[in-house]
Parts: sequence; structure tokens; C-alpha cells
Amino acid sequence: METKLDNSSKEQTNQSPANFWENCPQKTKTEIVEILIDKLGQPKNEVDNNCLDALARKILYFYGKEKDTRSKAVSSIIGKVSEITQTTFGPGKRCGQIHYLVKLENKTILKAIKEDLAIEKWTQVEKLELLDQNLLFKYRKSIFGNDICDFYPVESEQSKAT
Repeated sequence: METKLDNSSKEQTNQSPANFWENCPQKTKTEIVEILIDKLGQPKNEVDNNCLDALARKILYFYGKEKDTRSKAVSSIIGKVSEITQTTFGPGKRCGQIHYLVKLENKTILKAIKEDLAIEKWTQVEKLELLDQNLLFKYRKSIFGNDICDFYPVESEQSKAT
């Protein structure tokens, strides 16, 4: 059995391996994925796609300037919103960006960040529509607090009875 390697199927890029590693801090995940596909070929199945995604995330984490300090695990909590406070981020990549601290009646504080929420959910937070509502919050823990991923209304016992 004879195996032929077709060099024409591999596109040559202008980057040497050393250049790739030196330029990683300036690259986005999409750019890293494209380079990996050029070097390794198109993923053939879901496992290949998962490996490609994991490899790109690892490269971005180790060589990128920004580190995602949040846990990948999503936790949930049910609580009634007692207070919403508008604040801005201090020095860093999000300097001056507005976010909201959502305080529940049980004293838990969750952070609402625009990039983490769907537009309609962010609008509800901005307009303070969450006040005095009993909600189920999904959030990620980070070294800076608990970042809201999503939230849903929770039926009260009174509304179930009627």
C-alpha cells in the first residue's frame, strides 16, 4: 500500500513557527484557529472541532495578554433583588465601562456586565426592571466577584396557587 502526500493541499503562510509564537499576544482566537487549520487541516468531526477549540483557547490563555479569571462552572441562586447600583470599572482594559451590582435580599452581590448578557437582559438591568423581583440567577464565580450570565423570573407560591 502506497501513501502519497500532496504538498499542494498545504498552504504555505508567511509565518515561520518562531513568528507564530512571538506574535501570539497580538492574535485573536479566530486568527489562531485559522492558523491552526492551515497547519493541521480542517477538523473532520466533533472531537476534532473540540480539540481545535481547546488548543486555540490554551494558546490564547498562555500567550494572550488578557486572562479569563472566571470559573467555567455556572452556579445558580434564587433571590429577590433589593438594590441595583451603577458603577464603573477602574484601571484596566474595561476602564470607565459601566456595570451594575445587583444586591439580593440575602445580601448576595452579583455583577452585571454588558458583554455577559443578552441585549434584552442588559436593558432590563439598565432600566432597573429587576427591582423587587424574585429571580433565578445563573452566574460565574471569578476572583473579582460573581458575574451574572443570565436570569429568569421565578414563580412565587401565591401565583402557583391561583
